[in-house]
Amino acid sequence: MLLLAGIMFLLTACSSTQDRFIGEWESRQASQAEGKHFEWIDYTKWIVEEKEIRFYKSDSGDVPAARHSYERKSKNEIVMEGQTYGIETNEKTLIFKGSEFEIQFDRTE
Repeated sequence: MLLLAGIMFLLTACSSTQDRFIGEWESRQASQAEGKHFEWIDYTKWIVEEKEIRFYKSDSGDVPAARHSYERKSKNEIVMEGQTYGIETNEKTLIFKGSEFEIQFDRTE
């Protein structure tokens, strides 16, 4: 019985780590390499679902400015449009980064 409880705890902990990326995020701060521009920085709100992200700009209202599917490569990486990006999440914050940019988000829900 104790073994079963331990296994259930581990499964819950692992799934919650994977699911932290899913949710509504509002950008707080962004940085990018000088002279470069990355599309992801233009979006002020992201709604992340299991396989898709809806991107919103400050002037797009309730209509997504873009949608992109993604797949999880590892706990801390996703692949979107053929590129691998790093993600770091906890209950309240998300950091999304490429080789020449980084965006920090706060959870809105």
